Amino acid sequence: MPLLRWMVLDYAGVALWVLAYLMGGYLLGVFGLSLDDSDRNVRVFEIILFALFLLAVFTMVRTARAQRRQASQDAPAQEESIEVR
Repeated sequence: MPLLRWMVLDYAGVALWVLAYLMGGYLLGVFGLSLDDSDRNVRVFEIILFALFLLAVFTMVRTARAQRRQASQDAPAQEESIEVR
């Protein structure tokens, strides 16, 4: 990859990363969640992280099942297309 293209993409990625963290912190503050010593706030943050973890696991399982299903449907089609001489 040319250096100039890499630099542009790198800086764009950094800008998006920083923007995502800034907006995430801002939105958590708007909704009244701060990460002080309050046990309630820590518990809410833990629940949010756990829900995101469950969503990620669900997505990975669903994707794996779809790929496995697609592979099993493609396998007979490949076997039929092979000609024996």
